Amino acid sequence: MCHRLWKLSLAILLTVVGAWSSAGWATDRPNVVVILADDLGYGDLG
Repeated sequence: MCHRLWKLSLAILLTVVGAWSSAGWATDRPNVVVILADDLGYGDLG
């Protein structure tokens, strides 16, 4: 039970810190999405 509580609190802490630190970058950087696909041909899209 102690390990489960430790992992849960660590996950919550990392989530909050990650969201807080990335909030300042939102206005400085453009949104970019990179999609990497293996074995995808031109005819497979659309």
